[in-house]
Amino acid sequence: MSSRDFAKILVTKSAESEKSWYIGTTLILKENGDFDAATDFNWYPKSICKLTKTDKDFLYCLEAPKWLLDKNNVKYEL
Repeated sequence: MSSRDFAKILVTKSAESEKSWYIGTTLILKENGDFDAATDFNWYPKSICKLTKTDKDFLYCLEAPKWLLDKNNVKYEL
């Protein structure tokens, strides 16, 4: 797959197994913009996704195939 077939989104990680992460893709923010909570959790396989820590507490950048995000009804910018 080419890099055009992937999208990057801001997420939070709730759990991790040997082969995947349990990730919340809809973030709820406080009035000041800080992270408060997340919804819409799904498992994302480590074999095809990349998860990178951000400088914000509890937030990560998920790079995942667009087809997987579409399957999980995750919104991302084109």
